[in-house]
Amino acid sequence: MKRKPTVLSLFSVAGGMDLGFIQAGFDIIWANDFVEDCVKTYSRNINDHIILGDITKIPNSQIPSSADIVIGGFPCQGFSIANPNRKLTGMEDQRNFLYKEMLRVIKHSQPKYFI
Repeated sequence: MKRKPTVLSLFSVAGGMDLGFIQAGFDIIWANDFVEDCVKTYSRNINDHIILGDITKIPNSQIPSSADIVIGGFPCQGFSIANPNRKLTGMEDQRNFLYKEMLRVIKHSQPKYFI
């Protein structure tokens, strides 16, 4: 039996991107979001492998150390031109730095691909 490619999912929200990967034959082995309602929806509709918590506070030791793919859509509201208020928060918007958490997980898990 052929092994399904494994996926780590960051900023998973309710699991829209994850569902697409599952339907394409991938195995989501770990997911994370910090919004409780999103995690409840994900758990109910996809699986309970999602972790509720702030990714900046989750140590590498609690994240699988290998996966074929890392996926995630880190928040862009702080720097997106679609946000007319972005200039009000500027560099103080901590969401602007969450891409670093994605880089940390990619470095930690050494996937073949990341999205």
